[in-house]
Amino acid sequence: MKILRIVLVAASLAALASTASLAGKDTFQTWAEGDKAYKKVWFGPAPSQMKKLATIGYPKRIGLLSYYLFDTGTHKFNAMAATYGGTYFKSMGLNERGANKFSSQFAKMGVPVLKERFSEYGMELLTPVEFLETEAQLSAYLDFELPQSGWNKFAKSVRAWLDNNPHASGAADGFEMIPTHLWMDPGILRALDELRVSRGLDGLAVVSNLTSSNPKNVIFSGATLDIFGPNPEPKPDNKMAAKYWTPSLLYVRGTFGKGFKGVEFAYWKKETIDRVEYQGYDGIIDALARRTLEELKKMHDKGK
Repeated sequence: MKILRIVLVAASLAALASTASLAGKDTFQTWAEGDKAYKKVWFGPAPSQMKKLATIGYPKRIGLLSYYLFDTGTHKFNAMAATYGGTYFKSMGLNERGANKFSSQFAKMGVPVLKERFSEYGMELLTPVEFLETEAQLSAYLDFELPQSGWNKFAKSVRAWLDNNPHASGAADGFEMIPTHLWMDPGILRALDELRVSRGLDGLAVVSNLTSSNPKNVIFSGATLDIFGPNPEPKPDNKMAAKYWTPSLLYVRGTFGKGFKGVEFAYWKKETIDRVEYQGYDGIIDALARRTLEELKKMHDKGK
């Protein structure tokens, strides 16, 4: 009886330890819990022109231009090889097919949430299949690429990093890969505005999901929601000021993240996906959309 009691106590302690371990693990569901998720959304400084947003109002028809996943892999460094010659690092991470698989499921869960939240502000969010009406428009969308205008040193440093580090990107099914989260400059804003106007849209939105990967798992580190619209300030007469004026602006960029922490959501086994845990992801997108649209409303109301 005493031995049985010891066994039962040991089993109970083991179960409690396992439960505690699971309870302490970051998951989409724990990140999306109520007010905690809301507080994980942050913003950079807004363009000064946003003070006049009330003069033109909210964009009514917004095209969801891209919904994608951007993954940074890992470098495995070998100090011995670096010292004595030979290959001293190897790269590993997702490929485009894997990025597409995950981003497609993310979009399946996230797009309905986004549509509902945008509608609460009188904005209709349209996917590409809803705003591309002709074969010519479809071809132009599929061929669209962000210009590498290189107006600033940061854009050049980002491109140099991309050339020298493992990464993979993939848009969800039905979307093109348009990675606006990497950098933004006047050349890109002009290209996006031409695309917006040619489709008869009042604004554009882009969702990026950021992950890192290694031989064991894929880790979600955060997401961004970009909203673009026409510049509420007219083009200035001054030539110097007009040089830096753009017909559209990045109205707001909401970023959902938790510092250096991440959510392990996909697991490998013998180089194939063993399991994926998506539950709760839609809650993250809901918090991101609510907080970002509230921030846009604040900017709009300040100009009244």
